[in-house]
Amino acid sequence: MSEAPAEIVNVPDLDEVLWQAWKAMELPEGYRAEIIEGVTNRMRRALDKFLDGGEYACHQDVNVIHNRKAWIPDAFVAPEDTEPCGDEDDMGVRADFVHLPKARASATSTLEAGG
Repeated sequence: MSEAPAEIVNVPDLDEVLWQAWKAMELPEGYRAEIIEGVTNRMRRALDKFLDGGEYACHQDVNVIHNRKAWIPDAFVAPEDTEPCGDEDDMGVRADFVHLPKARASATSTLEAGG
């Protein structure tokens, strides 16, 4: 006798689970929760496809500098060549050159940039 496969009922999608977990976190001031795999990688791949062939590109692991403060967003959009976008101390990309992706209501990822 074989068992019928179990039916999965009322399972929220990954995006909803991540959103609810992020909203429920209570971190001390100055701390940031980060989900570094999966969601960010999916967003990066989608942005790469969308921006392909244009003058802008998706970047990761780069300091964004504004008024002598720095943060490293999970991903951001800036000119493909970031060399002319650098800050005066060559510590990263100036914030005025950065475009953060906007999440849709049914977004596949959440981008949180402190600052």
